Amino acid sequence: MSIKDDIEKRTSEISSFSKAERALIWKQDLRILPLSASIYFLCFLDRANIGNAKILNYTSHNDMLTEVGMSSDQFVYTLLVFLVAHNERSLRVALILASATLAGAFGGAIAYGIGHMNQARGMSAWRWLFILEGIPSVVSALLVLLFLPDFPERALAVAGREGSCHRPPRDRGSSSADKSMTWADAKATLTDWRLYGHYAVYFAVSIPFASMSYFTPSITTGLGYVDLQAQLMTVPPWVVGYELVVQILVAWSADHFNARGMHAAALGLVGAIGYIVSAVLPPDAYLSRYGCLILALTGAFSTIPPLLGWLTSNVVSTASVGLAIAINVSLGAGFGQIGGIWIYKDSEKLKGYPSGHWTNAAMMLVVAIGAAGLPELCAVTVRVISSPKSAYRFGIFLPTEWNSRFLTVGNGGFAGGINWLDMGPGSNYGFATISTDTGHNSNSSDLAWALGNEQMRIDWGWRAIHGSVTLGKEFVRAYYGEGSSYSYYSGCSTGGRQGLREIQEFPDSFDGAMIGAPAWDPTLMNSYVTQVGMYNLPADDPKHIKKEMLEVIAAEAVKQCDPLDGVQDGIISAPELCDVDYTALSCDRKDIAPDRCLTGHQIHTINKMYGDFYSPWATVIGADKPSAFGYEFQRYFVYDDPDWPWEGFNFSVLEETVRRNPGQARAARYDLSDFKARGGKVALYHGMADGLIPTRSSKLYYDRVSEAMGHCWTTVVDAPWHFAGAFQAGAVGNETWSVPGFSDPQHDMLLALMDWVEKDTPIDSVIATTWETANDTSSGVLRQRPICAFPEKAVHDGKGNINDASSWRCGEEDDSAALDETTVGFFGTAVLDKIRNRQMETVST
Repeated sequence: MSIKDDIEKRTSEISSFSKAERALIWKQDLRILPLSASIYFLCFLDRANIGNAKILNYTSHNDMLTEVGMSSDQFVYTLLVFLVAHNERSLRVALILASATLAGAFGGAIAYGIGHMNQARGMSAWRWLFILEGIPSVVSALLVLLFLPDFPERALAVAGREGSCHRPPRDRGSSSADKSMTWADAKATLTDWRLYGHYAVYFAVSIPFASMSYFTPSITTGLGYVDLQAQLMTVPPWVVGYELVVQILVAWSADHFNARGMHAAALGLVGAIGYIVSAVLPPDAYLSRYGCLILALTGAFSTIPPLLGWLTSNVVSTASVGLAIAINVSLGAGFGQIGGIWIYKDSEKLKGYPSGHWTNAAMMLVVAIGAAGLPELCAVTVRVISSPKSAYRFGIFLPTEWNSRFLTVGNGGFAGGINWLDMGPGSNYGFATISTDTGHNSNSSDLAWALGNEQMRIDWGWRAIHGSVTLGKEFVRAYYGEGSSYSYYSGCSTGGRQGLREIQEFPDSFDGAMIGAPAWDPTLMNSYVTQVGMYNLPADDPKHIKKEMLEVIAAEAVKQCDPLDGVQDGIISAPELCDVDYTALSCDRKDIAPDRCLTGHQIHTINKMYGDFYSPWATVIGADKPSAFGYEFQRYFVYDDPDWPWEGFNFSVLEETVRRNPGQARAARYDLSDFKARGGKVALYHGMADGLIPTRSSKLYYDRVSEAMGHCWTTVVDAPWHFAGAFQAGAVGNETWSVPGFSDPQHDMLLALMDWVEKDTPIDSVIATTWETANDTSSGVLRQRPICAFPEKAVHDGKGNINDASSWRCGEEDDSAALDETTVGFFGTAVLDKIRNRQMETVST
């Protein structure tokens, strides 16, 4: 069976179960749903009784508040557990929550009956209410212990062949009776930006949810009903929610049409209308306000099943569902319910509780807006066995509103783990988006996983990204029934290297690639990190520069070089014109404080380390050993020796590293003719504030490609670089993010790349934006400036606001001297030429 056939077979299982599986699902429902609903009914009944007890027999001063002096905000609840296939999950949640609706109705009816027991055997009715309804709740604990299974395959009713299909195919993930949640599962769940949007929405709906649970009796009392009649009048609002099957119909429709966010948004709007009208009606409009109460309650409670269905359908793995629900209950429901118990004030009873209704109306509008913004998509994790000693995973977002395009996002450093965060913007635009974990889990500077396992290095080097792209496209074809019209890539640093290597070796993978700050030759770059670090070692040597001096050194560089670009704005935009004279910080000068100066030995060190001040190697200044990006590369990738002494680094180590090319990770092929011939487009950018990947390395790669393809010093629109653009971003570091606040090709390079690929509109420039507060668009724009296609650069008009993009134009300055070959390179031409002549040609393939 081909990969495509296999994926199509597996994908078809998503929407269709076998007859045996359907029978098992029904059997599982009979076992789990009634018991779960009963438990939830009793839990909710207990909570509803707090509200009932609050007013029960209050006219005779035998109510709970009078006798105990305890308010309802001192009672807390939380427990919701469910286990069903996520294509039917909202419906099951609705069935369980319907028991809460029944609890509200029965609670009022039961309280009405027990209210007649006031002072029976000398006890107030509210005490009898807790006793008689508390007994079943206590007994229910035994039912849970004895009959509710942890996993379906542990159910006593499941046996024989049923055990082999104990869970619907789409939920066959990392959670079962014999598998628990891994740290990778937890990390992916904790860093999933989409889930935090859901938590915020759930916080909003929890306020009316809690307030209605506790204060419905008080609200009906405020409508003119008193004593036991008030208890009885709490029944219809709850019965409407259940008898009209609003929750169940909404949940079924949300699952059936796979549009849970929009269903929650619609019901949120219904609830908001109910509360708004309740707030504005006169206090004595009892009948109208009572009808609005029913409408508000129906809207508020019916949003919850599709919201929980959305949450559990979009968690990275089945094992992570429990963690996601726990966060949702604590951050969303927990804090929301704290707010819910305070909004209906007794002092506003005669006014009809307007503050409470307005608060709930606002919260339901938040639900409507927030739920409408929740992306409707399917999140899938696929594990691929790449060798007997290695395996990798990739995650894929499959949005309901697909734009027929495929997007791959890269990784950073040596980090493992699926890059869910950077996948988010792509899915928001409608891309089917993938990312790989490169075959391991670690942070970006942890290389220990590579010790003794070349196959894992190869996964990191290229195999995981290529396999993920290949399989991901087939998965998309099977899922949507058609292939992608265009394929794109976006990655920075290691992600940039991944993208470059893919278009070099597999030019058919992408139609357009956005390559940021590529670490395209780790054998050289990582090795030289070790060498640069050694310039400043050992730490007890007079030549050593302490890390506290970094700020002083950087300030001096800005002072000398900022004016060279014509604008003093705190940004060095023309580093190629900058040659910092560090003697300005010499301790021989009388105007320099002793703790802010450099000795002659230290000046020699920094000149060796920085050369031309193009990239602040902040990871090595002041350290007691070189950066882990350097020496750990030799330890775990080259020599398989965790104790390899970095002090022994020399030119032979560099040669050996290049020769071995561990992980086959180098992206050092310069002839991109095959990619160009198929119409591929690549946008290469590099932030001049990059503290990890030397900025000039991208310029070097640009030049090598121009040379290899027959044209030197060409512009973006000249052959052969009409298929590629290079951009130098003045204040951009080593990172990749979306563009908050803007969704147009003038500001978002991904959209600009799409126009280039699909409309043949070259990228002349994009406008970079920074905000007053990080990525908080509400804080206002701090600065905007065009990033121009190389060799052009942003030139100020000499009069306009330097923080306004309209004050800048793209132009080419006479900097040919700075671009001379003798100065090009990321660590000096002597080393480059020697390595290139002796090794590069033999290992580049």
